[in-house]
Amino acid sequence: MDQALPLTHLGRALFHLNQRRGFKSNRRTDKGSNEGGLIADASARLDQAMMAAGARSYGEFLHMRRAGAGDARAVPAVRTRINPHLTGEGGKEQPGYDFYLDRRHLEEEFHKLWRAQAPHHPELTEELRELIFETIFYQRPLKAPAIGRCLFLPERRLPKAHPLTQQRTLYETVNMLRVTAPG
Repeated sequence: MDQALPLTHLGRALFHLNQRRGFKSNRRTDKGSNEGGLIADASARLDQAMMAAGARSYGEFLHMRRAGAGDARAVPAVRTRINPHLTGEGGKEQPGYDFYLDRRHLEEEFHKLWRAQAPHHPELTEELRELIFETIFYQRPLKAPAIGRCLFLPERRLPKAHPLTQQRTLYETVNMLRVTAPG
């Protein structure tokens, strides 16, 4: 972000953003779940760590972590994994993520890289930025699976998540159980 990069290096940086962009969840249940809380807390921890380090982007933050480690074998982990000994509220240990890279971090990095490099390369137009951003971060909407026809009636089947279907499955499972005694 501080100097002009050759277009091949910028392309490589954008390629890495594309490779690590992750999946944009559309689940409504994420808002109230514990996992959603773990991810939101870890994403906030990442924001705080980036501010504390003075990093302008996630890539710069990782570079600073690697440079600060000194010895190449002592490089701090950059993967997102559950830390079983994270200190939570009240000083209690609870599992959680050290940090969690949100898709918005990568989108911000894309925009910062583009703004920093566009003055050095006249071919980096606004239309090209929009096209590349859409190419990297587009995620098609999920399509509901097609529900087939019933084998016995000329109607559509009930979805697997329907309560009547689950009740039928439960009855079938219970009816298949056999109790046996030794001897």
